Amino acid sequence: MTLQEFRNQMPITEECIYFQTGTASPTPGEVLDAVDRIMRFQSRYGPANPEMREQLYPQVFEAKSKLASLLNTSSEELAWVTNTTQGMQLIVRGLSWKEGDEVVISSAEHISSRVMWKGLAQRYGMTVTVVPTGETDETFLDALKKQMTARTRLISISHVSTLDGRRLPVTAVSALAREQGIPTLIDGAQAIGQFPVDLREIGCDFYTASGHKWLFGPVGLGFVYVARPQLPEISPYIIPEPEDSADYQRYIRPLSAGVRIELGTSSSALPIGLGTAVDLVSTIGLETIEAHTSGLVEQLRTGLEAIDEVEFVTPEPQMVKGSALLSFVLRERDADAIQHIVRTMLERHRIVIKHQQEICGIRLSPACFNTDQEVAVFLRSFQEMMAA
Repeated sequence: MTLQEFRNQMPITEECIYFQTGTASPTPGEVLDAVDRIMRFQSRYGPANPEMREQLYPQVFEAKSKLASLLNTSSEELAWVTNTTQGMQLIVRGLSWKEGDEVVISSAEHISSRVMWKGLAQRYGMTVTVVPTGETDETFLDALKKQMTARTRLISISHVSTLDGRRLPVTAVSALAREQGIPTLIDGAQAIGQFPVDLREIGCDFYTASGHKWLFGPVGLGFVYVARPQLPEISPYIIPEPEDSADYQRYIRPLSAGVRIELGTSSSALPIGLGTAVDLVSTIGLETIEAHTSGLVEQLRTGLEAIDEVEFVTPEPQMVKGSALLSFVLRERDADAIQHIVRTMLERHRIVIKHQQEICGIRLSPACFNTDQEVAVFLRSFQEMMAA
């Protein structure tokens, strides 16, 4: 599938220029069709119809297998969750904590994670240590090493910062933590679907992401990865521990991330829809996607550099590896002014961008269905607004 063919599946391209995939992506036609087909099938024949289940369960399992293949892991180490925030919560709730424990995080974490860690510290009397990301990966890793102590229970960082689009050195962090026997939890919300992600190569213990951003899946489904050695340690819900009794073996499936994390009745349509999205992304090729979005970000950065008011929050590409997220502030513009600009860009020019509240600035997140022409339209419209 070419990028143009993928773009043709996006009705939103007829309505506006959408630079907000980093928050939530539009849904491609094939994914919409897959979800609609399953929902209508269940409505016609009944979701509890044994014949229906015999047809749908293999498709749900296949969807998880497709995702596992994309990430170079096994289906047994993946569990469905609603989104990244829930995935983070479930992993943290599934670990045991005590007063005096320490969690080390980066200064570039999502607000939902920062709130979670604050709540955990209040509940258990723990310490949350924030490590500045620094100007380079080397400075970040050096600072991280200095903060790792005998009390460090977990290291949790983003793969890609939602604030500035920087890729953090998750493989190196996982290796450092492993040397000290410290588990690692990676927030992959802004990574999966942007570029190739190999969980075996990263070597982390836990990884979680949403399907509704760069994977172009339906809203309401994400995943958690639990490395096989960690499966016995994770228990966010009240369930019995494995035993040899015949009654247990009758009702409890073999140990897996799904057994530990997926409880109760869930949607068949959403996993099948996400499996379709994985097919689309895989057919295009993650390398192709990464190259295209990198080109768009480079064009955006070059064009914005001509505007005196613009000050980039996203680091220079020669300093650290970036992504398809580009963040900047406008000198002497407060939050009200930024919100006005974002609203005006939509109302006057039909361009969707994000007010990034944490930096009192703007974030752009072009995706593989966006084009050079759309970037040019944005730059022209934005420059006109700044000159007015």
